[in-house]
Amino acid sequence: MIKAILITALAGTIALGVWINPECCLLSSSAASETAGDAKTAVFRVSGMTCGGCEVGVRMAVKKLDGIHKVEASYKEGKATVKYDPSKVKPEEIKAAIEKIGYKAKVEKKEERKK
Repeated sequence: MIKAILITALAGTIALGVWINPECCLLSSSAASETAGDAKTAVFRVSGMTCGGCEVGVRMAVKKLDGIHKVEASYKEGKATVKYDPSKVKPEEIKAAIEKIGYKAKVEKKEERKK
Protein backbone atom coordinates (compact mmCIF):
# COMPACT_ATOMS: atom_id res chain seq x y z
CA MET A 1 0.00 0.00 0.00
CA ILE A 2 2.75 2.44 0.94
CA LYS A 3 4.64 1.56 -2.23
CA ALA A 4 1.57 2.38 -4.34
CA ILE A 5 1.16 5.73 -2.59
CA LEU A 6 4.81 6.61 -3.15
CA ILE A 7 4.65 5.67 -6.83
CA THR A 8 1.49 7.75 -7.28
CA ALA A 9 3.08 10.71 -5.51
CA LEU A 10 6.22 10.47 -7.65
CA ALA A 11 4.21 10.25 -10.88
CA GLY A 12 2.14 13.27 -9.80
CA THR A 13 5.28 15.27 -9.00
CA ILE A 14 6.79 14.50 -12.41
CA ALA A 15 3.53 15.31 -14.19
CA LEU A 16 3.26 18.62 -12.31
CA GLY A 17 6.83 19.53 -13.28
CA VAL A 18 6.15 18.84 -16.95
CA TRP A 19 2.85 20.74 -16.78
CA ILE A 20 4.50 23.79 -15.20
CA ASN A 21 7.50 23.79 -17.55
CA PRO A 22 7.19 21.29 -20.40
CA GLU A 23 10.52 22.37 -21.88
CA CYS A 24 12.35 21.16 -18.77
CA CYS A 25 12.11 17.61 -20.00
CA LEU A 26 11.91 18.04 -23.75
CA LEU A 27 14.27 19.42 -26.37
CA SER A 28 12.93 20.35 -29.75
CA SER A 29 14.66 18.15 -32.31
CA SER A 30 14.48 20.97 -34.85
CA ALA A 31 16.32 23.34 -32.50
CA ALA A 32 19.02 20.75 -31.94
CA SER A 33 19.47 19.99 -35.62
CA GLU A 34 19.61 23.64 -36.69
CA THR A 35 22.72 24.39 -34.69
CA ALA A 36 24.31 21.04 -33.98
CA GLY A 37 27.28 21.85 -36.23
CA ASP A 38 28.20 24.94 -34.20
CA ALA A 39 27.74 23.37 -30.77
CA LYS A 40 30.41 22.78 -28.15
CA THR A 41 30.21 20.57 -25.11
CA ALA A 42 31.44 21.46 -21.62
CA VAL A 43 31.54 19.27 -18.54
CA PHE A 44 31.09 20.95 -15.17
CA ARG A 45 32.05 19.45 -11.82
CA VAL A 46 29.05 20.30 -9.62
CA SER A 47 29.20 19.86 -5.87
CA GLY A 48 26.22 19.95 -3.55
CA MET A 49 23.78 17.86 -5.58
CA THR A 50 22.31 15.11 -3.41
CA CYS A 51 19.28 13.77 -5.29
CA GLY A 52 17.33 13.64 -8.54
CA GLY A 53 15.61 16.90 -7.63
CA CYS A 54 19.00 18.59 -7.61
CA GLU A 55 19.65 17.25 -11.11
CA VAL A 56 16.34 18.68 -12.32
CA GLY A 57 17.13 22.05 -10.73
CA VAL A 58 20.51 22.23 -12.48
CA ARG A 59 19.00 21.22 -15.84
CA MET A 60 16.22 23.79 -15.55
CA ALA A 61 18.56 26.61 -14.50
CA VAL A 62 20.94 25.96 -17.39
CA LYS A 63 18.19 25.46 -19.99
CA LYS A 64 16.90 28.97 -19.23
CA LEU A 65 20.03 30.37 -20.87
CA ASP A 66 19.90 31.27 -24.55
CA GLY A 67 21.97 28.94 -26.72
CA ILE A 68 21.66 25.76 -24.66
CA HIS A 69 20.98 22.63 -26.73
CA LYS A 70 21.16 19.84 -24.15
CA VAL A 71 21.88 19.44 -20.45
CA GLU A 72 22.54 16.24 -18.55
CA ALA A 73 23.15 16.33 -14.79
CA SER A 74 24.09 13.52 -12.41
CA TYR A 75 24.24 13.89 -8.65
CA LYS A 76 25.92 10.47 -8.40
CA GLU A 77 28.75 11.57 -10.68
CA GLY A 78 28.71 15.16 -9.42
CA LYS A 79 28.71 16.63 -12.89
CA ALA A 80 26.68 18.35 -15.57
CA THR A 81 27.35 17.98 -19.30
CA VAL A 82 26.13 20.87 -21.43
CA LYS A 83 25.92 21.14 -25.21
CA TYR A 84 25.73 24.84 -26.13
CA ASP A 85 26.14 27.42 -28.89
CA PRO A 86 29.33 29.38 -28.11
CA SER A 87 28.08 32.39 -30.08
CA LYS A 88 25.18 32.78 -27.63
CA VAL A 89 26.48 31.59 -24.24
CA LYS A 90 29.86 31.12 -22.57
CA PRO A 91 30.87 28.41 -20.08
CA GLU A 92 31.29 31.10 -17.41
CA GLU A 93 27.60 32.03 -17.81
CA ILE A 94 26.57 28.38 -17.48
CA LYS A 95 28.72 28.07 -14.34
CA ALA A 96 27.09 31.23 -12.92
CA ALA A 97 23.59 29.83 -13.57
CA ILE A 98 24.46 26.66 -11.64
CA GLU A 99 25.98 28.62 -8.78
CA LYS A 100 23.02 31.02 -8.65
CA ILE A 101 20.79 28.16 -7.48
CA GLY A 102 23.18 27.17 -4.70
CA TYR A 103 25.69 24.67 -6.07
CA LYS A 104 29.43 25.00 -6.60
CA ALA A 105 30.51 24.53 -10.21
CA LYS A 106 33.83 24.30 -12.00
CA VAL A 107 34.49 23.81 -15.70
CA GLU A 108 36.15 20.42 -15.91
CA LYS A 109 36.43 20.00 -19.66
CA LYS A 110 35.59 21.94 -22.81
CA GLU A 111 35.26 20.15 -26.13
CA GLU A 112 36.08 22.02 -29.31
CA ARG A 113 33.65 22.25 -32.19
CA LYS A 114 33.58 19.28 -34.49
CA LYS A 115 33.65 20.26 -38.14
